[in-house]
Amino acid sequence: MEPRFKLWIEEGGELVFSNGRAGLLRRIEARGSITAAAREMGMSYRAAWGKLRKCEERLGFQLLLTHAGGRGGGGTSLTPEAREFLARFEAWRSRMEVAVKASFEEVFRK
Repeated sequence: MEPRFKLWIEEGGELVFSNGRAGLLRRIEARGSITAAAREMGMSYRAAWGKLRKCEERLGFQLLLTHAGGRGGGGTSLTPEAREFLARFEAWRSRMEVAVKASFEEVFRK
């Protein structure tokens, strides 16, 4: 057996950021495209864009930079603020994973 957990941040009962949003941002950064990232995650461009816009509203800063230009010249990248926030979220998630595993071992392996 192994423990599993979901992690997210809320404010006022509203979702601010989650593992899913982190995964979406990671894929956008890797692919340079919201469309490609959304497709990988099995969602529409519109759904992905809506989720990220809500995050931006609740975080109070821009997550994405879009670059215009057809036929290979365009694309999407993360803002410096998004990269920093994502790194902090992932660091927090890593710490929580260690804590969850340790707690699981203490409770179930004794």
